[in-house]
Amino acid sequence: MKQQQQNISEEKTATASYIISFYQNVQLLTHYGANYKNLLVVLSNKYGSDIPDEEKSNLLNFCSQLRYYIYTCHVQANTIKARIGSDNNPAIEKTINKALDDLVLLSNDVNIIITYFHELLSAEIMKDLLNSSQQIIDGVFSE
Repeated sequence: MKQQQQNISEEKTATASYIISFYQNVQLLTHYGANYKNLLVVLSNKYGSDIPDEEKSNLLNFCSQLRYYIYTCHVQANTIKARIGSDNNPAIEKTINKALDDLVLLSNDVNIIITYFHELLSAEIMKDLLNSSQQIIDGVFSE
């Protein structure tokens, strides 16, 4: 009986950690998305369409970071949605797949993706999951 309770507790802790990790990754995606948007504005104002190679390299580095967090959040969101029985949005899936395949990301696509993940986090069931996840993690570390 004690072993079964420990297994349940470990599973709850792992699930809680996963949900909190998703939240943190969405925050990091938002951070990189904002910095990417700022970089695009600066480069556009400074160089117009004739961006030097060094600046293009910086732009591609931001795109790489964005793709990493888009992919990570996408996988985590799909895993969470599968567990709570939520369906995928085909239009969002298309935008995400386009962003993962393109070398340079469109600012509008990044905004759509970030907004989607924030909408997912703000759904009532996700708010409940985040709250209970935080309580579980707090309980683990207070023991």
